[in-house]
Amino acid sequence: MNQYGEQRVKAIRKGQQFRRHDLEKEMPFLKDPLKLANYILGLLNKDEPKKALEVIRLASKKTACTVSWNHLVDYELSKDRVTAALKLYNEMKKRAQPPDSHTYTILLRGLASHQDYSQTLSRALSVYNSMFAPNSPVKPSITHSNAVLKVCGRRGDIDALYGIAAKLPTHGVGAPDNLTFTTILNAVRHAAWTFNGSKIGETPAETTERRQRAVNEGRRMWDDIIGRWRKGNIWIDEALVCAMGRLQLMGRHPTNLDAVLSLVEQTMAIPRMVPRLNDPERSSVAPVPSRLFL
Repeated sequence: MNQYGEQRVKAIRKGQQFRRHDLEKEMPFLKDPLKLANYILGLLNKDEPKKALEVIRLASKKTACTVSWNHLVDYELSKDRVTAALKLYNEMKKRAQPPDSHTYTILLRGLASHQDYSQTLSRALSVYNSMFAPNSPVKPSITHSNAVLKVCGRRGDIDALYGIAAKLPTHGVGAPDNLTFTTILNAVRHAAWTFNGSKIGETPAETTERRQRAVNEGRRMWDDIIGRWRKGNIWIDEALVCAMGRLQLMGRHPTNLDAVLSLVEQTMAIPRMVPRLNDPERSSVAPVPSRLFL
């Protein structure tokens, strides 16, 4: 490095030291965690994450500022900087700022929306499993479970998805809700539909059979959903019904298509406009075009 370069580096460092000294003067006015969080949010809205980080580091010495750290982690994820967000998550723990429930929600949801990041699944599972540790200040809720299930689904890891779902309690706090089943049904459909069986020599008939197995799996799950619904343990919304309907349409068999009408009638009280497939009166109805079964 030449003399000009060294002078430039010294000038930059001097400016940074001055800014840090300037920030230290502001600390007495930012002792309240709410005021600090609002100040950090204002800096991030002006795209000044470096200054925000310095302020949080200074405040972390004497103030509980988990909310401010959450704002910064959320900001980095919104800018598609997943690695930086994870580093901030680790740093806040090192600075004795324990993550709260919202911290884990931000991280897991952020990882779910960045499925192109190569380590999304491993990082999400690591964060989620750490919540089960005896010394963890926060235990996982169904919100956290739903977020990590979405990560598994978008990465196409059905085994990991079922592994997490199997550990959920059947009732009470942390039990599956409508979003849980919606996520699982969408993941099963996506995995069965997007898998390229030709790479392993799968024939068209075998592809159809594999997709039908996914439909059958969804139907078994739907029986469980209806049982919970009738007991008042779960709420069935439009997204859940549509997820099951799309899964059945993937089968492309007349019984699957007909089952969609029964599904809507069962959950939304919208009567069928045609008799059921095996009903004798069905013969008077025009047949469904064969192109729908291709």
